[in-house]
Amino acid sequence: MSGLLAPTVGNEVRARSRRSTFEGRFRVLLLAVVVLSVLAFGVSEGDAGLTITLMSAAIVGWVLTETGSRRGVPRWATVLVLLGILIGAVVRSLQGTPMVSAFSTFLASIIVLKLWEKREIRDYGQLLTLSLFLIIGAALTATTVWIGATLLALTPLVALGVMMYQVYAARERARPAWAEAATFGPLSWERTGRGLAGMTAFAVVAGSAIGVVVFVTVPRGEGILPGWVPRSVAVGRETGFTDRVDLGQGGLISESQATVMEVELRPSITGPRIGGPGQRQYLRGLVLEDYSDGAWTRADHAQGLEHEERETGQILLLGRVQSGETTIVQTVTLREPALAPAPVFGLSRMVDLEFIPAGRQSRLTVKLRIDRSTECVTHQEETSLRVRYRVRSRVERGAIDEGGWERAAVMFPSQRIGTLARTLLAEADVEPDPALRDPADDARAARVFESHLRSAFAYTLASEAPAAGKDPTEWFLLTVRRGHCEHFASGFVALCRSVGIEARVVAGYLASEFDGERGVYVVRQSNAHAWAEVRTGPDRWTTFDATPPAELERILEQQRGWSGLMGRLTDSLENVWNSRVAMFDSMAQERLFGRRSGSRSWGNGVVEWARSLVRSSVEEAESGSHGWWIAVAWIVGGLGGAAGLVLVIRRRRQAMHARAWGVEGEAARLHVALDRAIERRRGRRPAWIPLARWAQAEGPDAQHAAELVYGWAFGGEAPSPAALSRAQRTLRALRA
Repeated sequence: MSGLLAPTVGNEVRARSRRSTFEGRFRVLLLAVVVLSVLAFGVSEGDAGLTITLMSAAIVGWVLTETGSRRGVPRWATVLVLLGILIGAVVRSLQGTPMVSAFSTFLASIIVLKLWEKREIRDYGQLLTLSLFLIIGAALTATTVWIGATLLALTPLVALGVMMYQVYAARERARPAWAEAATFGPLSWERTGRGLAGMTAFAVVAGSAIGVVVFVTVPRGEGILPGWVPRSVAVGRETGFTDRVDLGQGGLISESQATVMEVELRPSITGPRIGGPGQRQYLRGLVLEDYSDGAWTRADHAQGLEHEERETGQILLLGRVQSGETTIVQTVTLREPALAPAPVFGLSRMVDLEFIPAGRQSRLTVKLRIDRSTECVTHQEETSLRVRYRVRSRVERGAIDEGGWERAAVMFPSQRIGTLARTLLAEADVEPDPALRDPADDARAARVFESHLRSAFAYTLASEAPAAGKDPTEWFLLTVRRGHCEHFASGFVALCRSVGIEARVVAGYLASEFDGERGVYVVRQSNAHAWAEVRTGPDRWTTFDATPPAELERILEQQRGWSGLMGRLTDSLENVWNSRVAMFDSMAQERLFGRRSGSRSWGNGVVEWARSLVRSSVEEAESGSHGWWIAVAWIVGGLGGAAGLVLVIRRRRQAMHARAWGVEGEAARLHVALDRAIERRRGRRPAWIPLARWAQAEGPDAQHAAELVYGWAFGGEAPSPAALSRAQRTLRALRA
């Protein structure tokens, strides 16, 4: 008997080969999941060095522990290292690193450490779980197209890995019960691989279909289910115009090369085109004057605010040309339909504005918000039509001594910045005290601050978040001394205001890419820029840009070279991903279902019907009118659906167990009935124990019924009426 139970040498060799086939593939698959999840984490953090280090450590640890004696690092050593990593993650979080980023770093470190330890079957499950959470953390940190591509690649791998782990773990749990059975053998990929691949394909397709439905019906923002799903986490940052300069966020800012607009400059409507390569133009959008909690926003000028409506061809007067001033006409063509609210861009201060036809489009009516105090205009209504407008602006005059005017009282809430500003002015022999300094010297004082920032500070798109409780502008000026254009503009304005100089932040675009064939400036999202304006006269604001010009020129050169071309191609793909997927909101949802500028379609009707149904139910529940029966209906429906789903799953599980042993047809139904009857008495039958063995403990009648099922299923012996009747009586007795 022992000879029958013990495998021969040849069988053992073949067993090892089969084991290496299934288990080896499972381990290789798990390594791929781990490496890709670490890669996704590195891409989301924008740290190439960290990514390469973690991936290399993961692969080396895997090779050392999966080959040879498979001895890993002692558990006490990994615990000490893990404790140090945990302390580091807490410190990073306290220093201002986003919680998701710090936690993801901790998860990635745990994964790498587990690859250096000796592993058991549960450790593989933990690696799968940790990798899944790391992927979620990467998706919350950044929404780039590369993160999306990594998620698409990981989805089938994770699904297949989970299924293979379940089979592998079940086999290991069954090993003690089967230790004396000669039929217990190793797993074989040939026997299980096709079924697992089919189940994985079904799970991926079904899950993707459900995910697409949820994604389309529940977008960012309101969507079909208003107020039921929170707005998406603010993830990732990329260059682009914004009406709020928030300096409290750290991390890498990606540069999108998507085209925003094209601008043509002329001295008059019919004059020759102006501009050329290397000539930069500041396209002014919005003026940001209020500073609070590390962010610059628009001031609420209630007295100087006007609302007007203009149609195509109607001119809006905004200012007047003074003696000795010249004007430039800018024709701006937006490349994408205008969202609302959106600023009207122009050089310096606008004199008049006219919306003009773009191609063969119909007449366009635009609602405008006019801020006379800052001479900024925004159009307040979204349109799917192409927007094109013509702006006439005054050219800034040169330095003119305009003494005799009084400046308004301004300040910046930081004594340390005030001390720095007064020190810089004193060293440049400029009066720091605004009560003693002539307003005509404000321009000179501003040049001192501009020169200081340009020469002593560094430009970077990988900015650091300020420490907890620190003002980000003060953090930039006095601690890190490096940042992007928003930091430079904010720091410059803070220095000016701290010594009584009226200054404000301006958000817009710095146009530099000139198309010589068409004579237009091509403005991209990467050209988004922030600078400052300083009041240098009773009715005069002068442009100042503290961003180091050498850095701006370097970025422009990169955009013009081959790397810029490849970057534009890559960022075009990134732009499609961001606009169609990452930033899919309620307006995009309505456009998808057919809404176009007030027009209705079947798809839009479906969206509105679903939205109105949910809203009416919520409103009635909140108001108390029929709210009780709505709540009861939802609860009963949900419980009924859940109960039905559980019942179906239980029946399907037992049927799958029967088919796993080769039982089908009428015999399978009898198999399931007998299995359920014994389950009520003994509990669930382990999947690796056959029914005949499980029924032995219930007596000879139960064993006879199980043998009848086996003879019917495997021997082709149809039971006699008497035997079938005896089996039915046994079932009734077991159920009783």
